[in-house]
Order: sequence, then structure tokens, then C-alpha cells
Amino acid sequence: MKFVWVDYDFFELYDMELVQGRLFSEDNQSDVQDGVIFTEEAIKLLGYTDAKSALDQPVDWIHNWGEIEPYKVIGIVKNYEQEANSSPQAVVFIMNRRQTRWLETNQIAIKLNNTANTQSQIDEIGQIHSSIYPNDSFDYFFQDDYYNRRYQSDVKFGKIFTFFSTLTLSITILGIFGLTAFLVISKRKEVSIRRVLGANFNHLLSSFSKGYLWQITIATFIALPSAYLFLDIWMSKFIEKVEISSTVYSLPLFIILLTTFGILIYHLLQTMKQNPAEVVREE
Repeated sequence: MKFVWVDYDFFELYDMELVQGRLFSEDNQSDVQDGVIFTEEAIKLLGYTDAKSALDQPVDWIHNWGEIEPYKVIGIVKNYEQEANSSPQAVVFIMNRRQTRWLETNQIAIKLNNTANTQSQIDEIGQIHSSIYPNDSFDYFFQDDYYNRRYQSDVKFGKIFTFFSTLTLSITILGIFGLTAFLVISKRKEVSIRRVLGANFNHLLSSFSKGYLWQITIATFIALPSAYLFLDIWMSKFIEKVEISSTVYSLPLFIILLTTFGILIYHLLQTMKQNPAEVVREE
């Protein structure tokens, strides 16, 4: 379990939700000696089925050197995300002053209610810090920035994946353009003969598109399950995740179909503009 030493204002500062019992109180001095607060995940590890059954139960902390310290559960708070992408953690909150012989508190959390002039407030806090701890440096960071940095690898991965997906789609479109041009040009005589025999544009488009539709159908049955499996595996590591819309799967397919038919129509129209007699006489 993760042990966190806090003061009386910790839970209010971070707006943590109390599930059962109470929080640390200055009116109850025993909290400093033997009171502990658990997260819901922590009481599960202790074998309790619900928060109410764990309330007021005695627990022992066994140190590495063998010393046993008795505690009592005074409250249970709702699970929260301690680290980005992490599972619910079993956290024990303690105010025990007996541990100060080996524990050093090195961080103070401060909430700024007014962010209009943040730097001046930081400067003022720094002056107060220097007056209390003249021999220590004043270093600070913003909690939201620290938290967001934990997701930077995922953000970079998303940008790289988007770039290569766009590149792949572009190469696919270029390939379709070249393949369609080659197919239509190689069958110019066939197109011209069919025109002479009375085939209209719709008939020619239907005849040429059958092969493309079959290939796109096969590719779809391969690509969509693979994409779904990949996204499902990637999203499984996130505790809080968005629902993947069907648009994510259907939009690329729609673009491919639209582009394919657009390119095919373009090349057919270019071929149909030519004189059938001249095309047939070509070697």
C-alpha cells in the first residue's frame, strides 16, 4: 500500500470524497496518534467487502525492523487517480507525528483561488517560504502541468500515429490513381468498342468498378478487425477512456471508396472524350 502523510486540510484541498466515517479533525487528538484513512481499494486488500464494515476496525503497521504500531480506521475515501493511466491505488493516509524521526515532509500543496496574477502570488509565497526556511531553496511546480506531463508519451504517440496514417492514406490514394489510370488506358479500345455498341457511361463505370469493390471488400474485412483489436489493446491501459465512435472505422473506408470512384470517373471521362475510331486504329 502507498502511505501518504497529510495534514488536516489535505482532503478539502484536493476535494476528495468521503465514503464512510470522518476525516482527520483537530478536535480529536487521537487522530494524530492512531487514526488512519483508507481508500476503497485499500480496504479491499484487507478483505473487507464494503466501507462500513471496515470503519473503526483495528489495523497494525509492521515496520521493516519488526516494530508493530496499532491504528484504527476512522474513515474511507473514494478511489482517485494518483498517477496518470494508473489503476486505483491502495492508499493509507496518516497524520502520525511519531514517524517524524525518519520521515521528512518536503512538499506543501497550495491552491490559488485567483489565477489572474499567478506570478505575483508565487513571489509572495516564495518570500514567506524564505522567511521560514532561510537555508532552503524555493522550488515549485503546478500540479496540473505535472499530471499532464504523464500523458505526453501518449500525446506524442497520437501525433506520430496520425502522421503515418495520413501518409499511408495518401500513398494509397496515389496508388489507386496510378492503377486506375493504367487499367483504363490499357482498356481504351475496349471502352471505345463498347461505346460504339451502345454502352453508356453508367454501364462502363459499373463494369470497371466491380473489381475495385471486391478488392476493397477483402481489404475492409482484414483492416477493420485489426484496427479494432489494436485500439482495444491500446485503450485498455487507460482507467478513464472515451468510447470509440464508429466514425473512426467508417471514415477511412468512405474516403477510400469516394476517392476510388472519383479517380475512376475522371479517367473514364478522359477516355470517353477521345474519338473511338482513332482509339481503335491505334497499335
